[in-house]
Formats: sequence, structure tokens, C-alpha cells
Amino acid sequence: MPSYRIGVDTGGTFSDFCVLNQETGEIITTKTPSTPKDPSQAVIDGVRQLSEMGIKPQDIVSFSHGTTVGTNALLEEKGSQTGVLLTEGLRGINDIYAGSALSQGAFELYRVLPKYLVPPRLCLGVKERVDFRGNVLDPLDKAQAADAVLRLKAKGVESLAVCFLFSFMNPNHEQELAEIIKRHHPDCFVSLSSEVLPQIREHTRLSTTIVNAKIGPVLARFLLKLAKRLREEGVTTKQMYVMQCNGGVRTFEASAARAVPMVLSGPAAGVIAVGKLAGLAGFPNVIGLDMGGTSCDIGLVKDGELQQTIKSSVGKWDMAIPMLDVNTISAGGGTIARVDGVGNLVLGPDSAGADPGPVCYGKGGQIPTVTDANLVLGYLSPDNLLAGKMKLDKQAAEKAITEKIAKPLGLSLLEAADGIIRVINADMEQGVRAVSAEKGYDPRDFVLFAFGGAGPVHAARLAAALNIPKVMAPIAPGVTSALGLLLADVRHDYVRSHLDPLAALDPQKVNRQFKDLAEKAVAEMKAEGFSPEQVQIANFMDMRYAGQGYEITVPAPSGVFDKEMLNTMRSRFDAQHERLFGHKAETQPVEVVSYRLVSTVAVPKPKIKTYPKAGDSADKALKGQRQVYFGRDTGSIPCAIYDRERLQPGHKLNGPAIVDQMDSTTVIYPGQTAVIDAYRNIIISVLEG
Repeated sequence: MPSYRIGVDTGGTFSDFCVLNQETGEIITTKTPSTPKDPSQAVIDGVRQLSEMGIKPQDIVSFSHGTTVGTNALLEEKGSQTGVLLTEGLRGINDIYAGSALSQGAFELYRVLPKYLVPPRLCLGVKERVDFRGNVLDPLDKAQAADAVLRLKAKGVESLAVCFLFSFMNPNHEQELAEIIKRHHPDCFVSLSSEVLPQIREHTRLSTTIVNAKIGPVLARFLLKLAKRLREEGVTTKQMYVMQCNGGVRTFEASAARAVPMVLSGPAAGVIAVGKLAGLAGFPNVIGLDMGGTSCDIGLVKDGELQQTIKSSVGKWDMAIPMLDVNTISAGGGTIARVDGVGNLVLGPDSAGADPGPVCYGKGGQIPTVTDANLVLGYLSPDNLLAGKMKLDKQAAEKAITEKIAKPLGLSLLEAADGIIRVINADMEQGVRAVSAEKGYDPRDFVLFAFGGAGPVHAARLAAALNIPKVMAPIAPGVTSALGLLLADVRHDYVRSHLDPLAALDPQKVNRQFKDLAEKAVAEMKAEGFSPEQVQIANFMDMRYAGQGYEITVPAPSGVFDKEMLNTMRSRFDAQHERLFGHKAETQPVEVVSYRLVSTVAVPKPKIKTYPKAGDSADKALKGQRQVYFGRDTGSIPCAIYDRERLQPGHKLNGPAIVDQMDSTTVIYPGQTAVIDAYRNIIISVLEG
């Protein structure tokens, strides 16, 4: 019997499916329109579509999902009604964000301050106190705590975030309060900071815990519903995973209990695929550009290593969780174009999404988008999307751009459409610089890896503006993130803060900290069905020079720590600090702030096959030509149109040329050339001008 591993990435416009046949190594891809009102429906539609293609639900042995449900709930303020319980006297932590915003744009006369993380009326203090060593100063007042829980319950709170001072040193009071909540508000979703983020810095710990509380019930309901519907369709596998922002997957059950790592899960899958596919093609330094229907996600891979961070933010929400370093901007095919009150052409940040979508989709959209502009300019074929299953209405797009953009600005139709592309490309240029030049990397030393449905449409022009020498478009750009889901291992992250001077640190204390974290990691993996022998452990320390307000994460050697290994950590820290910031202070004392552990279980990886080389002529792939507008310098000129399915290794293309395929379109500009490599990637050489 055949067996299949499936990756499903849900985006703003389409849900992408990547299927691996484990016996043959064949990779099958398909797409279904996303269903924002019920995200599970698009997944079920895809499973049914695969069944019609001969991939039966009972033959699915692994199912991995990248979802935007948590991120959307956070950004759209549609999470659960959340209350907060803090150590009495420290309710002001909830105000820190709004207060700190005063320093940002201090001279903007009409600046509107952001909202509180949680309204003050839903933030109550609880009598208890633990000192910075974890010693109990005041026991938990259980009667007063119960009263606080009942008061919040009466106000309609369905989820509670608990964040006590120094609970990362001693979690007992938070755990006692969790039992009280269970007795007095049994249906409440509970997030304890000592479980979500047991580390220092009160505001970030509180914000991360609130994020978990706000989106936890939403994601739990979604995952429960999706699992139920998959079972009803006949999917029986126990290996059902959700993508996390740290680059690993986690089971449905574990993800429902701890939701915050699922924020920005889709972009993480894309970066994983970028690192793998670009590495196979011989490009260890690559910038991934994932442009979909709603947003553009940009990530950098240096020497084959994915860039990680332990701090990020989504909107007003600060989070201190391990995640791949991805810059997300509002630049997608559905990004809306309009002329503002003073006559400027502006793009976004709002998007037409999947419903109603761009004007050319014919679903009721009235305002022009980036996709409409690409269609009007000739980059997109009206009959190409989803292999012709979805027709695009070019006349409707032309009318919308003429009425909404061209006439108000006094431009021709094509000039207005080109202006839309120029503006959105400028936004993406800044997004690329944010992950490269602003972090000390020269973009000219990298290859631009273009994926997502719209990425290869824009990439060659974008690369020319940034002086990036090459662009790589993979064989299936529109479903690359879904492929990344099949490459991701099961991964759990753990952290525990304990501040100590490195010079005085007892190696046995280090061993105890890592031993405790490892035992917890192995136990959780075992509960998810993995044996201890499958679990791989990696240790890290967060370190800083004494007095610094930030720390960096340094990989720790494996094995039992001794004094020599602590000296090794010092050397590694100095070297990493110099690489990141350009200097080091070898005579200054160093502090260990937190201990981190990453546990992983490797999953079978798809084998990306190579294809035999054909001749250099791509004539057999030529399907025709059409007029395409490449800017004022060239105007509309004849452009060769190729069928991606017929392009083989060795084929060469001279720009201008456009390559059509089911899930994307690749544009090669005048003066550029391209070649098809052994993996059937399109490698574009970007020439000046």
C-alpha cells in the first residue's frame, strides 16, 4: 500500500498542499482557495481533492499544517476575552507598553497611543510574594485569589493569564492558583507564565503569557475541529502536527495547550524550504522572498544556517520565544492600491485576501490590487491560475485601475499599473534590507530565492534594484512553504532563567539545570509517542557582559560541564558578541542569564530528485507570446511565454520571457537570462539595467 506525508500551508488567498509518496519519492502539489470564515474547510477541500487524485485519506501517514489562525486572531483583536492575575502591587506592568510608546514618535502631535495589553478592569492583583531567589516572602492568599477569579469570571473572562513576580524561580504560587481557577472557573483556559515563559523581564513575560491566553482557546477550538473533520474524512494517522515559529512541528494536542509558538508558523516553514532547496542548488547564502496573497515574508540563510531570534513582536504584542528570524510586511498579491487625500499612490496595509480577493477574481472586489496590476501589465495570463481552473477578468482589472488610480493621477492605464508595482517593490526592497544590510550582511553576496504565488513575478526586478546577482525560482514556488512542512522535525524549546556570574558559577549547577530541562523534554516527547532514543538534545546559554540590558544565545558543548567547558563558553560568547556587534570585551565579567534546551525528533525527509540534462534550446516549452509592459523605457513589447512543465535542465531563456505554471508565474526582464538547473529550478542572472 502507498503511504503519503502531507504538508498543508494556509495563506490569505490559497491553501497549499505538498504530498510526498514515501515509496517512490514523488512529490505532488495542489492548491485550494482559502476559507477565512472556517479555515478548516479549505484543508478538508484539499483532502477531498487529493482523494480524487488517488491519494486516499487512510494512506496518509503524516499530516503537518501551517496555519494563520493564531496570527490573524492576534492582529485582528479577535482572540478570547482574557483576564490577567498579577502579584498585588504590580498591575502597572500592564501599562508599560502604552507608556513606553511615548518615546516613539514623541513629536507627532496627533499620535494615538496603543491600547493596553488587557483593559485595566480585567487586570487584578493577587496577594503573594516570592523574592528573586525563589524564597516565599508572603504565601498565596487563596481566599482573595478565589475572589479575584470569580470577579473576572463575572466579567465574561474565558481565558486567564497568570504572571507572578519571580515565578520563574519558584512556580508554586502560580500552580496553586491554577488549581483555584480549575475549581471556581473550570471552563477557563489558563496560561501560567512559569510554563509559557519561565524567564526574566516582566513585561515581555507578561505579554507572551497574555498572547498564549488570548489565542489559546481559538487555536484549541480550531485544532479540535480540524482533527475531528480529518477523522471523519478517513485520516487515521496519529502523526498530526502543527508548524511552530521556531522551525519545528508539534502535535495537535501539545499545540492546543501551548499556542504562542504557532504565531507566524507559516513563514517559518518557508524559510526551512529555502535553506534546503537553495543548499542543494549550491547557494548557501540566500534571502527568501515569500510573496503570497496577503503578505511578504523575508528570511535570510547564511552559510546554510537559518537565522534565529528569541525576541519578536506582532503588532503591539512583544514575545520572547525562539523563532526563525522572518520579516513580515504587508505586500501581497491582494494588497490594495488607492490614491490618498493628497494625491499619493499608496499600497496597503489592507489586503483583499481571499474574500472578495482582487477585482480580477470576479468575487465582488472593487478596489484594485497588486494582482490586478500584474494582470493588466501582461505579467499574468488570464487563463493560467490553477492550471486554468480559475479565470482572471482582465477587463474588470483595467476598469478598476483606470477609475481608481489612473484618472485621479492623470496617468495612462499602463503607467498607473506600473506605478502600483513600483511602490510595492519599494516596500519589499526595504524588507530585504531589514534582514540583510541592517544586520551587517551585504545583499549582493546572496541569491534571492523567490517563492509564493507572487514572489517570482516581482523578484527579478527587485533583485536588479538591490544589485543582487541571481534569482532562484524553485520548481513549485506556490507550494514551497508546504514543502517546508515536510522538512521540519518535531521540536520543543525550553528555557529557565537563573542569573549567575560566569566566573563564580559551579559546573554542577549548570549540569543540574540542563538535566532538569532534559528530563522534562524527554518526558514530553515520550507522551507524544517518541522513544527516548529518538530524542536529540542541544543546550544553550543566554549570556551578557555584566551590566548589559540584553543577552545573546550561545551554543553549549554537549556532555557534563566542568570548569574547562565554562571557559569554552566564555570564549564562544566573546567571539559571538564580536561577530554580532563588531567588538568584544574580554576583560569584562560575564553573566549567565538563562539556560535553554532544544529537543528534536527527526522525521523522514523527502528526497529532492534531479532530472537528466536536455539541450539548451527551450523551443519545445514555448507556448506563444503576448504584449507585456516592462516600464516607460521599453513600453509594451512582445514577450515569449513558456510552459514550466516542459522546461528541462539545460534549457536557456533570454529575457524578456515569462514562465507560466499552475501555482505561480516567473518574469524574466529584458537584458536578463535564465537557465534551468538539475532540480528544474529557474536560475535568473540579473544584469545591470
